[in-house]
Amino acid sequence: MKVFDVVVVGGGTAGITTAARLKRAAGNLNIAVIEPSGNHFHQPSFTFIAAGLEQPQLGKRAMSEVIPTRCHWVRDALTRVDAENNTIQLSSGEFLGYRVLVLAPGLTLDVESVSGLGESLSDRNNPVCSIYDSSNLDKCRTLLSQFTGGLMLFSMPSGPIKCASAPFKIINLIDDQLRKSGVREVSRIVFITPYPGFFGLPGYEQTVVENAKRRGIELLQEHEVTKIDARNRQVLLTPVSEIAATRNIRNVRYDFAHITPRMRAPSFIRESQLHHGEGTQSDWLLVDPFTLQHPRFLNIFGLGDVAGLPTMKSASAAIKQAEVVALNILSLFKAGKAHSLPARYNGYTSCPLYLGIGKSLEAEIGYEGQLLPSLPGSPFSPSRVSWILNRYIRPKIYWNKTLKGL
Repeated sequence: MKVFDVVVVGGGTAGITTAARLKRAAGNLNIAVIEPSGNHFHQPSFTFIAAGLEQPQLGKRAMSEVIPTRCHWVRDALTRVDAENNTIQLSSGEFLGYRVLVLAPGLTLDVESVSGLGESLSDRNNPVCSIYDSSNLDKCRTLLSQFTGGLMLFSMPSGPIKCASAPFKIINLIDDQLRKSGVREVSRIVFITPYPGFFGLPGYEQTVVENAKRRGIELLQEHEVTKIDARNRQVLLTPVSEIAATRNIRNVRYDFAHITPRMRAPSFIRESQLHHGEGTQSDWLLVDPFTLQHPRFLNIFGLGDVAGLPTMKSASAAIKQAEVVALNILSLFKAGKAHSLPARYNGYTSCPLYLGIGKSLEAEIGYEGQLLPSLPGSPFSPSRVSWILNRYIRPKIYWNKTLKGL
């Protein structure tokens, strides 16, 4: 059985950035990266790609191009963690040993949470798409280019999801595209959410709501999409409150639907001893919210979308967490398990809220909703700077700096 100093599970933002930082700081570490996919995606670009503002190649690179130099890429999937014996099992049946394990496998789309969604996404003739599915971006672009008017539905699911602003920020980009083509006048746009509002963060919510009102975007709150009736092109809804139930809205017909399914931790986390076990984060990986170390297995760290943390899941959060995890692992190797870890994560995450083409809010918060703005001006006012950063600058920094541990 091969034994590595560090095994990093996941070739996404969190995993690659952590491995790159470790290798850059300690080149002698024997590091393996476990990742079955042949591609690495810059998921913040998906919104621009699906809305027809950027070309698909902006968001994808071959995995071989981003695996850090002198790290071992194991192109396989993890099926089991034996934390008691410091081993993992791969889908091939092979076992690997580790001194330190970094769990950053991301999350899985629970497509089955919406009955009929899987079939609808794969059916090129059914106008249903989702930007959370990398293989569905071309379909989104095609559907939008062919849209000639009617009812457009966009949905938000219940529970934690990655990039919580994505289900509605794409609406504003599409709205601008429809206005350019002259189709908006013969279209309705409805956002369906199980929550009372669009975003839920004070200050930001008010700006988002005012923007939606100006654009004529309708909000159907406290309902969740639970089924797609492809034959009749309807979504079936479930009310999530008694007040919502009295409205007796059971289905809505669509001419275009962007559906966001629920999301969950990978099965090997849910079926292990490593998750929370209770509460809203029950199935998500349990880690100390500040050190990102597992409280029971001190040589296991977790970060990125899989981590059950009281903050929004985003690429920016994963990048900040990678810095903390790398520093704490280096300290652990130097001083041992009983040593107090030096690096602390404050819950920082950033969710850009696109209010239209050319303007954006930068929702930067930490634990307990603490505002952590990095841009000048009011964080609740639309910013051209935020738009330029997210569309033009950050993707370049991501590919050329972040994934290289810089």
